[in-house]
Amino acid sequence: MKKTRRFPIFYTIYALLVIVSLILIHVALGKVTEYLADYEAAQPQYEAERVFNDYYGGDFRGLVALCETTLTPYENTGAVIRYLADFTEGKEITYSAITTGLDTSVRYIVKADDIKFSSFTLRESDEKSPLGFTLYEASEFEIYCAGTESVRITAPKGYTVSVNGVALDDTALTGSVTEDKSCDHMPEGVEGIVFLEYAVDGLYFPPESVTVTAPDGRTCEVENTAENEYSATFLYDNTAKDEHGAYVLEAAQAIAKYMQNDAKFYTPSVYIDPESELYENIRTSQTIWAIGHVSYSFEDAAVTEFYMYDENTFSCRVSFTHVLKYSQYSSLEDYRDYIDTTYFFRRVGDKFLMYDRYNH
Repeated sequence: MKKTRRFPIFYTIYALLVIVSLILIHVALGKVTEYLADYEAAQPQYEAERVFNDYYGGDFRGLVALCETTLTPYENTGAVIRYLADFTEGKEITYSAITTGLDTSVRYIVKADDIKFSSFTLRESDEKSPLGFTLYEASEFEIYCAGTESVRITAPKGYTVSVNGVALDDTALTGSVTEDKSCDHMPEGVEGIVFLEYAVDGLYFPPESVTVTAPDGRTCEVENTAENEYSATFLYDNTAKDEHGAYVLEAAQAIAKYMQNDAKFYTPSVYIDPESELYENIRTSQTIWAIGHVSYSFEDAAVTEFYMYDENTFSCRVSFTHVLKYSQYSSLEDYRDYIDTTYFFRRVGDKFLMYDRYNH
């Protein structure tokens, strides 16, 4: 009689248990892996690496946007971005954590080679990871660099001084005042030409433009006299030349005639303030020692550099060549006296009279 084989229940159950165990182990390992991955991803060093790559990879626009940088009104944030690019060029940029004494935050410093130039902080965020671990967020970005460039500008008082297209105000004045020669020849209560010094510090780069504009809108010539030092020329107003030019030239040439003994003192006296020291100096000049000559003429006359200090006072520069002719029998060449003088006039009654002068 043939024996019937029983179904292997034991082995079936055993196989099922093995399969279930493997499934449970796989699930458990997945959970552990997920747990460990979530835990690892929440660690601050990974957020620090992301921040470093995002903000310190060579394009510093994002970093500068997060920082309160020290800027003058004469530059924009583009200057800081450019400065950082130049500063870090060719250097190895690294970051490292430093102790802050706080368990809830980590401070990182960023160096270009061995020079610290920035830092940021990772603080615990209110957000949590999918499995509830504390996340970190970056804050307190700082840049440890400020503009070190300075510029000094000397310009006439009352003129508008601009750096990179932005006008300076009185807060930029250093208090240094330089007086022009005219100040030594002014009547009481009248101000001569003075130059004021302006200073701008904290620039990241030397200025791209320095402009100085006169009150009437004309642009001055600005000379770069030394490194980061500029000086603007004074612009004379020759509009008064049409009104006073011929009169001034007559006065200057009348004095020249008298000094070469070709006229009596009356000739120049009508142009000179009798209350001035100049009047007496010219009147008492020893004209008898003038060079002997038979005639004279004037050449190359020019009247320039007019300036009205106020409605009653002006100056101008007069130049010409006073030619003295010897006798036709003389073998000597004509004597040429080169005149180049600034004269000062003030209103006396209803006309302007000369009261002072200096030679160039």
